[in-house]
Formats: sequence, structure tokens, C-alpha cells
Amino acid sequence: MLTKLEELIGKGHVLYDEPMKKHTTFRVGGPARALVEPGSAEDVKSVVEFCKSEQIPYYIVGNGSNLLVSDKGYDGVIIHLFKNMSAMRIEGNKVYVQAGALLSKVAVQAGRKGLTGMEFASGIPGTIGGALVMNAGAYGGEMKDVVHLVQVMCEDGSFREYTGAEMEFGYRTSRVLHEKSVALEAVLELTPGDPTAIQNRMEELKEARTTKQPLNYASAGSTFKRPEGYFAGKLIQDAGLSGFSVGDAQVSEKHCGFVINRGEATAADVADLIRKVQEQVYEKLDLATITKNEQLYPLIAQLENELPTTIHVKNIQTDGSLVTLNMEADRKVTVGQMLLNFADVTLLENLSIPSMSEESDEDSGTAKWTYTLNAYYTGAFLGEDGHLIKEAVPSADADADTDTDTDSVEGEEQTNE
Repeated sequence: MLTKLEELIGKGHVLYDEPMKKHTTFRVGGPARALVEPGSAEDVKSVVEFCKSEQIPYYIVGNGSNLLVSDKGYDGVIIHLFKNMSAMRIEGNKVYVQAGALLSKVAVQAGRKGLTGMEFASGIPGTIGGALVMNAGAYGGEMKDVVHLVQVMCEDGSFREYTGAEMEFGYRTSRVLHEKSVALEAVLELTPGDPTAIQNRMEELKEARTTKQPLNYASAGSTFKRPEGYFAGKLIQDAGLSGFSVGDAQVSEKHCGFVINRGEATAADVADLIRKVQEQVYEKLDLATITKNEQLYPLIAQLENELPTTIHVKNIQTDGSLVTLNMEADRKVTVGQMLLNFADVTLLENLSIPSMSEESDEDSGTAKWTYTLNAYYTGAFLGEDGHLIKEAVPSADADADTDTDTDSVEGEEQTNE
């Protein structure tokens, strides 16, 4: 029956009993009954219609970078867009690209043409299709910022176009995900910029990823969805689960938001590890702290978007509307320069830096500069009775003690298929 697929898209584009570990960045997964490599939107439609008519399960896959496939494999048809649906062209400030194109390739090609806006995606291993479905983002950028138009195939097999606004992008979600349609092509609208500056920004982000993420191991990137107002990696680290493992699946010691394959992990190992991490973090969750974090979420998001990657906020302490940020920088900067970095952080006012110091790492021989910043949060907090309160912002020299620790705002990257 599956040989019909060869008639639809060509014999050389259908693989049988294909090991899925060859097509996922986790490097795990048993064989798919069939894996097809369509070359056009019409090919995708033909395969989907065939599968539906024969009641054969099917699944759309890009680069397999956000995917965990069972060790038993997939008893159906994998529609693999990565190989033959990755064409792209640039006209003016617009990029026309098929769903199977790698985000990193699109970012690099756009940068070479002097187009800025895709730098955030230069290190994400997923494809345009998966990025559209999940609104991929990292280091202050998201797909919603650059999408002009998207062509999709709806559940009924019809083709439709959505504007960026019509895509209903949210945190790791989109209209495509809600409607279970298939993203096929996109038009990205970027901004003219300096190719050298764009390249420098991509190199800066590459360095940040290299130093903070376990890129030498197979993984699916950040494994856990970030709870609103918090960061998954910080929760896992605070629960004492750094390095926790099941078989060869392990919580990365370099970045606790990553589950890595140390070499011979199975899908069962990965799934069991994820489940155990979720259970243990939930058991140790401090609900009072989480409530405070949810109220600080707009500030945390703004810090992520506006601060340079060379500055890391290690924790935030609050007392009423007074906010204290404990920060670390890779190199020494003056107080004035540090304050300039907060020029676009509009949720803080009356900023001051009462202390800065140098700390040496004896093992590596490197130095880190630490800073303490005091400011007043212009957002609202919940009072003890559960109602929103907005304290008057006192003068910057008012005295206040800090008492509530919240989460780190070191960036967590999300990856997509």
C-alpha cells in the first residue's frame, strides 16, 4: 500500500523502515514505517490526502530539533520537509523561504545581504516551518517580529495565506499550531542594516551560546517550557538536579534547561528523565516565590530583551517596589556605562549602583565583575489581601532592605523543529 507514495512524489523520495535517530537532534528514535521527502506544497497535499484516505498516521517534521521519537519508532508516514523544501530567495528587504530551510542559513544569508532582524535565529538548529508553528525566539527576538506572510495548508487540504498579525503568535504558539495546519512557505520582512554589525551580533550570540549551552552533546535545545514569570533552568538548578541522569540521558551541568544525550540514551531514558525532573521540581516549588515572579515577569522579559548578552542578572530581590539586581559582567565597565545599558528598561526608575567588585576564578584564572543595582519597579505587586497595589516611588536615596529572591534572567533559548 505504501508504494503508492512512490507514484505520488517519486521513488527516490520515499524511505522505508527509516531510523528516526538519523533525523532528530536528540539522536534517538526507532524506525518510521515510511519517510517521504516532498519537494513542493502540492507534494505535501498529495501525501496527506493519501494518508487520510488510507487511515495511515502521518507527522510533519522539519530538522527534528524539537522532537522525541519513541524507541519503537513511528507506525506511519513521516513527511520530512528539510531536504527538498528549503529554497529561499531575497528581494529587497523581503526573504521568500520554504518551510524546510534552516533558520541559521536564512539568518546568515540575510545578514550577508545587509538585512537585520534574524540575528536571534542564527544559532537555532530548527527550520522555518517549526519556527512559525512555535514562534521560535531567543535573545530578545521572535519570529513574530519578522513574519510578513505565511502560506499554510489547512486541515481540509486547502491552501491559505495569513499575515503576520493573523498568525496570532504567542509564547511558543501560533495559529498554525491551534488549527493543526501545515506551514509551507513564508515571507519575512527585515530591515536594512550594516552587514559588519549584523555579523558581529551573530558572533556575539554564538559566543554566548557556546559558553552557556552544552552544544557538544545531542539534545533538543531547551527541553522545558518556561513557566510564566520564571526560568525552567533556574528552577531545575535550585531543585538540585544539575547532572541528574537516567541511563545516558542527563540534565546538563552547563545549562539545566537542557536534557542531553551523553551517547547511548534511549527515548525512554529521555522521557523518564523529563518526567522525574518535572515531579521533583513541582514537589520543591515555593508557591509564594512563584507568585512574586509572575508579578515581575514583565520586568524579567524586558531585561532579557534590552540588556547586552555580556551582562547577566543572577537574581532579583524585592521589598515593596524597591528592586535590587545582582549582576555579573564579563569585563569591567564604569558605573555610568552600566547605567546606560538600562536606558531602555522602562519598568525601572531612580537607578543607582551602590557597589561593584572584581571576583577571580582560581580554577580558570579569569575575572568577573559583579554589580549591585537598586531601582524602583514601576509595575504593580499583589498585597497580602490579594489585591493589586502600586506603591509611590520614593526618592532614590531611600533606605530599604531586600528579602525576596527571585529567578535569574540569563537567557534561555527555545528551539523548534
